[in-house]
Amino acid sequence: MKFKLAKLFLALLSLVIMVPLLYVVYISFQTPEEYYKMLWPRALQFDNYRNILCAPYFWRWAVNSGVIALGTLVMVLIIGAMAGYVVAKFSSRPVRVVAVLILGALMIPVHMVLMPVFILSRHLGIINTPWSVMGPGVAFGIPIAMYIFRGFFMNIPDSLAEAARIDGAGELGVFLKVMLPMTKPAMATVGIFTFLGAWNGFLFPLTLLQSTETYTLPVGLATIGTQYFTNYPAQAAAMLLVSLPLILFYARFNRLVIQGMVEGAVKG
Repeated sequence: MKFKLAKLFLALLSLVIMVPLLYVVYISFQTPEEYYKMLWPRALQFDNYRNILCAPYFWRWAVNSGVIALGTLVMVLIIGAMAGYVVAKFSSRPVRVVAVLILGALMIPVHMVLMPVFILSRHLGIINTPWSVMGPGVAFGIPIAMYIFRGFFMNIPDSLAEAARIDGAGELGVFLKVMLPMTKPAMATVGIFTFLGAWNGFLFPLTLLQSTETYTLPVGLATIGTQYFTNYPAQAAAMLLVSLPLILFYARFNRLVIQGMVEGAVKG
């Protein structure tokens, strides 16, 4: 009985999530007239997608978003994995204090650091560059990455590391050749969340990127959205185009993500 209730609850939850998404897909193929008159599309309207894809700077914005998302992803994976390994395998009072301080960054509201980050970026001369956006993304991504990697490393027996040390491997070799290859699910989990946050980022790119050529997709489409302020089908098409890379990315790595979340939560 409980199992059937759980399945019913999950089905209802899936329905709640899917209905708005399907509605966005539906209206993206409508004309503005059909949308406002609540008419079924007489034919699939691909003009909404064509207009967005042919918009000035669209592909430039896509490249900018990709560079920022991938750069943030790489740095968060590297630093988060090393931090999680140290916290899991070399736990001492100073290490625990530093770990708590890093995790404390999760409690800092993004809006609180917006102005300091802007001033710092201006003094460093990186304003209006991808580096200015990647910096905050890495800073806010490391705590959760460290936490996920820590839980995963704690499930790896210490005997594996000891065997590698006996064979002459240094600590860096143990980490790179023994420990890190066993954390693919954790890397997929961290990668999905990091890429999702960086690709969809709006507040920091809006504040730190000041020229049209350096905009990311969310910011760029928001700026040209004024010409579509009554054209909701075009806005729906824009949202779906921005979301498409994330859907493909998650579809490729979803099993590793689930495995990483489950195994990384067993201990710690």
